[in-house]
Amino acid sequence: MKLTLKIVLICLVAMILITAFSSYLIASREFERVKNLQRADATRVGDLIRESVDLAYQSEGQQGIVQALKTQTLETGQIRYRWVWFDVSVNDPNHPAATFDSLDRILKGDIDSVIAAHNGSKQLHTYYPLDVNDEAGKTRKGAIEVSDSLESAEQEAWRTIKTGLAAIAVMTGFCIAIVSWFGIRMIGRPLAKLTEQTQKIGKGIFDEPLILRSNDELGELAASLNEMGQKIADQKRRIANESSARIATMEQLRHADRLKTVGRLAAGIAHEIGTPLNVVSGRAGMIRSGKLSQQELAESAEAIQSESNRIARIVRQLMDFARHNPPKRTNVDLRVLVQQTVELLRTLANKSKVQVSVSYTEDSPFTAFIDESQIQQVLTNLVVNAIQAIPGGGEIEIKIENVHDELLPQENTRDFVQVTIEDNGVGMDEATREHIFEPFFTTKETGQGTGLGLSIAHGIVEEHGGRIEVESQSGVGSTFRIVLPKE
Repeated sequence: MKLTLKIVLICLVAMILITAFSSYLIASREFERVKNLQRADATRVGDLIRESVDLAYQSEGQQGIVQALKTQTLETGQIRYRWVWFDVSVNDPNHPAATFDSLDRILKGDIDSVIAAHNGSKQLHTYYPLDVNDEAGKTRKGAIEVSDSLESAEQEAWRTIKTGLAAIAVMTGFCIAIVSWFGIRMIGRPLAKLTEQTQKIGKGIFDEPLILRSNDELGELAASLNEMGQKIADQKRRIANESSARIATMEQLRHADRLKTVGRLAAGIAHEIGTPLNVVSGRAGMIRSGKLSQQELAESAEAIQSESNRIARIVRQLMDFARHNPPKRTNVDLRVLVQQTVELLRTLANKSKVQVSVSYTEDSPFTAFIDESQIQQVLTNLVVNAIQAIPGGGEIEIKIENVHDELLPQENTRDFVQVTIEDNGVGMDEATREHIFEPFFTTKETGQGTGLGLSIAHGIVEEHGGRIEVESQSGVGSTFRIVLPKE
């Protein structure tokens, strides 16, 4: 209805402007017609008495000019002829009816018409200027003044305006009726259906095509909307399938990377389990000998239980890390997660003579909204890389702190938790540092790495709405920073 109303208003404004302009032209033509008739009459009379006006003035004065004018004119109705002087005062009866300010062209010798108001009515005065010479040869400026009332012209103009207004009223009613009827049926209702269809598409409803029986542009628009909805639905299904395949592939790659780390830890874990197994075996042999006292039996049993729990804890940590869990984000204290990761990698670090330390900048909570297993995989990957980057032994320092990161604008919060992993290993040059997050890029020997670890870590952090950055200098060491959102 809004569009229909706009169409009606546009049509009305156009008709009003056309009718008003037409009325103006008719009224202007009427005024111009009266002016031309009067000017022609003044020219005719002036041309007739031009030759005799000097003789009449010399013989009989102004009365002679008036008499000569009467012999050549016939006053009919409201048309009046008289002789006027331009050199008399305003109160003189022979002063022009128009003011001197409006007689510039006439004083220069041109025939011209002037409109002046007299007693509430407008009159048209046309002047035919003549220079008159007296007996002494002195020249006076005068003119034949032809006056006529404009009342008839104004009445004709008003009749034209009234006729135009009546035509506007009739056309307005007709236009409103026609445009409203056809506008509602041919424009309003189809547009309402098109609007409803776009709202459905906006809500993700693509399987309800719009049926619009129209052969005009609106029908073509409806067909285009249906085609667009079908294409969007097809693209949505294709993207969903591709996303599912991509997610499955990424999960497989991440799990493969996790298993690769498990394999790397296996030797160290086996060595770690060897010591408590020797204790269990020795204590079990002592119990079997039957030579232990009651107290010694209790101590051996307690030792066996302690070492068994130690073995179970080590195996459980390794199994938890290797297990393929579905992604699930929860609020996780990063201090606990970092400690668990360091404990898992303790054997590998000790074997490489690397000291790993963890520090906090404050006592406030370091909780982040993350998938625990995925972020542990990131931390494990970075710590393992750091251990491998210190071949002769060294130190790895892990810092946890709360930060306000402006580089990661979020809708609800800008508070983040930052985990910094710093080592004093071999470091990287600038060329290597620029490519470390690219898939399949590795500086390790063939068979020692796939080049996917840091790429996977980078993808996991970005999926969490965070960022990962690196600073490194060859021969000095590397620093990795992981920034994760709190909420």
